[in-house]
Amino acid sequence: VSLCRRVSTRLSPMEPSSSSSSFHAGDGGDESSESHISNNDHGVGSSSVTLYQFSGNPDWRLPSIDPQCLRIQAYFKFCGIAYDINNCNNPNASPTKKLPIVAFDMGTTVADPEEIIRFTNKMGYDLDRHLSYQQQADLRAFQALVEDSLEDIHLYHLWMEQQNVDSVTQMLYSSRLPFPANWWVPKMMKRNIQAQLATKLPADSEKVYRKAADIYTALSRKLASNEFFFGNIPTTFDALAFGYLLNHLTMELPNQKLKALVASHENLRAFCDRILKKYFGEEPLMINQEPLLKFLERKNKKSAPKEESSEDKAFKRASAYSVMFGLLTLVVFGLMHTHPLRQEARRLLAAHRKRVAAAAQEAGEDAPDEEDDSDDDIVEYDDDDE
Repeated sequence: VSLCRRVSTRLSPMEPSSSSSSFHAGDGGDESSESHISNNDHGVGSSSVTLYQFSGNPDWRLPSIDPQCLRIQAYFKFCGIAYDINNCNNPNASPTKKLPIVAFDMGTTVADPEEIIRFTNKMGYDLDRHLSYQQQADLRAFQALVEDSLEDIHLYHLWMEQQNVDSVTQMLYSSRLPFPANWWVPKMMKRNIQAQLATKLPADSEKVYRKAADIYTALSRKLASNEFFFGNIPTTFDALAFGYLLNHLTMELPNQKLKALVASHENLRAFCDRILKKYFGEEPLMINQEPLLKFLERKNKKSAPKEESSEDKAFKRASAYSVMFGLLTLVVFGLMHTHPLRQEARRLLAAHRKRVAAAAQEAGEDAPDEEDDSDDDIVEYDDDDE
C-alpha cells in the first residue's frame, strides 16, 4: 500500500485536504503550536516533519512573519505533507543563521528552503514535474527575480526604513524571543541586514520602490487570470510568491509603500485569497484600497517634479539678477581698487611728500607730518625716477 501511494504521488499532484490546518502564534522560546493535515496519502506521519520558524501574527492573519517560513508552509500544504510547527523564532538555532529549519523523523535536519524542497523531491514530492522545459526555465527566471531582488526590497522595507524599524520591526522580533535573546538577536539581525544591503541597493528609496513596482507588475502579467502562475496546479514558485505577497499585503507598518503597490494589482490579491481559503482555511483578505491609493498619491506628489507658477519663475529671475548685480559690483570695486592709474597717482603723491619734506629740511623748518599710509601698493621713488 505504501509503495502504491508513493507511485501515485509521482503520477499526479496532490489535491489539498478538505480539513485545513490552523496556526497559532506563540510568544517564542519553548512554546510551539501544531499544524496537521488530515489527508495522509503520502505516508508521512502527522509528527514526522517539524517546521522551525518565526511565529505568525493572527492580527495580520499571517501564519509566519517571515516570507521564507511562509513559503515552506505553503509548499507543504501544496504537497499534502503533514507537519508540526515549532515557533523557535531564533535564527541562531540554524547553522545558516536563518529560518526555516525542517526536521524529518529519519533524523535529518535541513536548514535552507531550497534544500528542503530538494530533499522532499527525493521523497517523491515534486510540484514542478508537470511543467514543460520552457515553463521550468520561466519558473527559474521568476524565482531568481523574487529571491535576488524582492527579498532585498523586503529587508530594506523592514530594516532600512527608519520609521518601520523604530515603530514595528525591532519590537516584532524581540517580542517573540525570551530574555536575554530578545535584547541582542534583533540588534544583530539589524546590523547584519543593513551591512548586507549597503552595497546591494541604491541609497535613494524611490529607486528601490520603483524596482518593487516593476517586479509586482511582472508578476501580475505572468499570473494574468490563471489560478496559479503556471496554470491551474500549484508549483514551487507559487509557494515562494505567496510567502512574499501575503507578507507585503498584511503587515501593518508606518510606511505602507509595498502594501499599496501589491494591493494595486487585483489578481495578486485574489491569488493570495485563493490560497488562504483553499489551503489555510482562512477568509479572504479585507483590504481597504482607498487609504492605500491616497498613500501612493502623496508619495508620488512628493517625488514628482512640481510645475512652477509664473510668480515662482519671476521670483527666481529677480533672485538671479540680484546675485549677478552683486557679483558685478564686487568685480568693479576690485578693478577700481587695483587700477594702474590709481596706483600711479598714489606713487606720485608719495614722491611729492618726499620732496616737500626734503625742502623743509633744507630751509631749516620742521617737516610736515606725513599721513599714515600703510598701503603696500605705494612705492617710494627717488628724485631721479620721476
